[in-house]
Amino acid sequence: MPKIIQLDYDTREPVGTYDNIRLAANDNYLSYISLRERLARGEGTAVYNDKKLIFIKAYKPKPF
Repeated sequence: MPKIIQLDYDTREPVGTYDNIRLAANDNYLSYISLRERLARGEGTAVYNDKKLIFIKAYKPKPF
C-alpha cells in the first residue's frame, strides 16, 4: 500500500504522513472506504472541502 500524505488545506504544505490509507482515515475520523474511493477517483488526490482536508498518495519512482 502507498504512503498517504496529508496537506494543509490553505497552504498545501505537508502536515502529516501515514503508512497506509486506513491509518490516515482513522486519524482524521474518516471512513477508510470513502478515503480509498476519493483517492482512486481523484487519481491520487482526495479533497474534503467540508472538513478542509486534503490527502495525496506518495509515489515511489520506478527503477529502470
